[in-house]
Amino acid sequence: MNILFIEDHVLVRESIVYVLKKLYEDIFVIETSSIPEALQLIPNMKSLDMVLLDIALPGVDGLTALPDLRKELGALTPIVVLTGSDDSDILRKAKERGATDCIHKNCNRNELVNRLRFIIDTSSEQAPPDTDNLSHESLTLREKEVLQLIARGDQDKVIAFKLGITIGTTKNHIGKILLKLNATNRMCAVLKAIELRIIPPLD
Repeated sequence: MNILFIEDHVLVRESIVYVLKKLYEDIFVIETSSIPEALQLIPNMKSLDMVLLDIALPGVDGLTALPDLRKELGALTPIVVLTGSDDSDILRKAKERGATDCIHKNCNRNELVNRLRFIIDTSSEQAPPDTDNLSHESLTLREKEVLQLIARGDQDKVIAFKLGITIGTTKNHIGKILLKLNATNRMCAVLKAIELRIIPPLD
């Protein structure tokens, strides 16, 4: 299994590579710190199972490079964006430009492992993701209301106040939303919900 990892921070790169090698014994990670180098490497690689892409890269950033990467890789190879940003606009643009998924750098190890395993195992089937089946259960009306408020940038306390529920109940709803949409964080849940037309696109 071959993975191209485009990340300029060595510590982040080494940490995630360590996790990947714990997941799969036969994994081979090609590391680079820039988009130009990545675009030179891709044509010379016989097979590529996934690309991990940092957004905040020096020179050409990941967001700008996404269309070119998608063109080089084709439709099936997953491109997973890694970001430290909670900006929903950046994450929305990443999805629009060809990102398969978004993983927040602040996620814990279990979240990272579960998400990467899901993406790798799904991509091994060599078929485009079926967005109609991303959610195992339909969201309840209340969960949709919570999700819409998250999309607007509201924090837990504000969501609880607006809906007349406790903060604990709000957190429970958010946990169920992430589980049902198989999302690693709130912004990815928002993007998936928009993709599935569960909530309207962001303004």
